[in-house]
Amino acid sequence: MAVIYPHLFPCPSRIEGHSQGMSAGLVRTAMQAGNARQRRSHRVLSTSVGLVFMVNQPDYAAWLSWVNDNAWSDNVTIKLPGIEASRLGLDTAAIVVRFMSDLQADLLPVHRLWYWRCRVAAEYFPTVETLEP
Repeated sequence: MAVIYPHLFPCPSRIEGHSQGMSAGLVRTAMQAGNARQRRSHRVLSTSVGLVFMVNQPDYAAWLSWVNDNAWSDNVTIKLPGIEASRLGLDTAAIVVRFMSDLQADLLPVHRLWYWRCRVAAEYFPTVETLEP
């Protein structure tokens, strides 16, 4: 079961963008003829998603507390662009992720306001049905 990301907290930044790294689980074996034999160790593309959250100073403590309590230990349902959204014809769709890296936070002054740019990597495992043609 996944925890739902609170709607009062900022969504992952669309301005900063997202990144994805997808692993096909390739295992390559060199052959004497010069060709390499290649096989996949899994059929579902495990995916690492780079997320950026722009959190304003007054919300930073509450956001960080919630993330600390939930995002690394539990699966979190959050709206993101990606294959599910593409199939639905939408910009974003609810998917389940879990944070898997340390959080990097940079304090940014923007027009006399303070924002924290928080970067983190999350893991996402699409289902076989999601990847079917």
